[in-house]
Amino acid sequence: MTKRKSITGIKRKKPLPKPTPAKEISPAIDPNDADDSANEDDDLSHEAGEGQLLHLKYKGLSQKSKKKPRCVPQKELQPRVERVSQKTIENKWTVPDESAHEAIQQLIRGVQLPVLAHFNSEQAKQEAQEVMGSARTALFNRLPKTPFPPKTSGDDFEYESLVKSNVGLLWVLLSACMRLTSFQRELQKRISDATDIVKSLTKELNEKRTAFEAEQKERDDLEEAARKVAADTSEPRYLLPLDEASQVKDLPIHIGLVQSDVT
Repeated sequence: MTKRKSITGIKRKKPLPKPTPAKEISPAIDPNDADDSANEDDDLSHEAGEGQLLHLKYKGLSQKSKKKPRCVPQKELQPRVERVSQKTIENKWTVPDESAHEAIQQLIRGVQLPVLAHFNSEQAKQEAQEVMGSARTALFNRLPKTPFPPKTSGDDFEYESLVKSNVGLLWVLLSACMRLTSFQRELQKRISDATDIVKSLTKELNEKRTAFEAEQKERDDLEEAARKVAADTSEPRYLLPLDEASQVKDLPIHIGLVQSDVT
C-alpha cells in the first residue's frame, strides 16, 4: 500500500494581487500623526465633496438658464399652387413687351440697393454686386423667352379713371356732406340757445324761490305777532277797589235821581 502524502505539507499558490497605485508612505509614522493625517484627509475629502456638489449645482443652474425660451408658432400664409396645363400656356400666355422688360429691370435694380446697404466693407459690397449682376444678366436673358399670364381686370384698375367716370356721384356726396355740415351747425346753435334759456330760467326760478321763502318767513312773523296781541287782549282786566271814604251810598238818591210818585 502506498502512503498518501499529507496535504498539509503542500503549499498552495495564492493568486497574485491586483496592481494598486503606489502610495508614498513615510518610513516612520507615529500613530498620533497617522490619526491627524486621517482627519485631514477626511476634511479634504469633505471639502472636495462640497465643492463638487456646488460645481454640479452651478452647472445645472447654468444649463437651465441657457435653455432657450419656448417659441410660439406664428401663423404663416399657406402657399397656393395653381396648376396650369401646357396647352393653356401655349395658347393664352404671352411674352412681355419692351415696356414690361424695362419695368422688371428697374424693379430688380431697386431691390439690389437694400441688399448692398447691409455690407460695411467695400470689398463685400463689390462681391455682392458681382453676384447679383450675374444673376440679373441671366434673368434678363431669359425674360424674352419666359411666358406670362394675360392681364386681369385687377391689373388694369385705375382710380383716377374711375373717379372721372363717377363725377356726378362725387358731387352728390359732396353736397350731402355740405348739407350734413350745415345741419350740424344749426343743431349746435339750437342746442346752445336752448341751454342759455334753461340757464336763465333756472336763475329766475332760484330768485323767485328765494323771494318766496323771504315772504313766507315775514308772514310767519306777522302771524306770530298777531297771536301774541290776541292773547294779550283776551286776558280779563279788573278795576282798582275804591276807598271807604270815597264810597258813596245810595248814589242815585245823592245825585237826585230818585223816582217820585206821580199824583
